[in-house]
Amino acid sequence: MLIFLLHVCNFLNTGSRFQNAHGFPITQLPQIINFRCTHGKGTLLEYVVRAVELQHKGIHNFARELMPFIELGRDIDIAGIEQELRKLHARLQECASLVRTLEHDKK
Repeated sequence: MLIFLLHVCNFLNTGSRFQNAHGFPITQLPQIINFRCTHGKGTLLEYVVRAVELQHKGIHNFARELMPFIELGRDIDIAGIEQELRKLHARLQECASLVRTLEHDKK
């Protein structure tokens, strides 16, 4: 669904510096999906969903297919992973410093 949304956004941005984008920050997704249509009778997301349903029958089942993976992913502790990555980065910096020290050691 995101790729279809990207294609529509690229079409709407034709002639601007944002045309032919290869992607967009996921943090912009709420802004993009809530973008109101000019006639005021819906959102960009609703338009994209209708267009996809018409052109690609059965694709709306993707949510059912993804749910098992989403269920597994919801229990991931992102903050814990980020903390562990910061610790790992600090240890790597220490190792790099030690290697530089050993390179200059004259013993």
